[in-house]
Amino acid sequence: MPVGRIEFCFIGPLTFEEFLVGVGDQRLVDLLQKFNLGDTIPLPIHEQLLRRVKDYWIVGGMPEAVAAFSERGIYGDAE
Repeated sequence: MPVGRIEFCFIGPLTFEEFLVGVGDQRLVDLLQKFNLGDTIPLPIHEQLLRRVKDYWIVGGMPEAVAAFSERGIYGDAE
């Protein structure tokens, strides 16, 4: 057992919005925050969101995995 003060830090997975910020898509976050139920999302933006949701499902929400994905992409090459 270490001597001194021990501090535990529990980190949970990132939300989808935090994931978007982590991969550099702040404009999509802004759009989602302004979205109201019943609003229409233009098709190109909807497709971008679907791609990012699939990335989120594959990468998960752990901060280190998101950081690695942001830097190198899924297959280790830059996006």
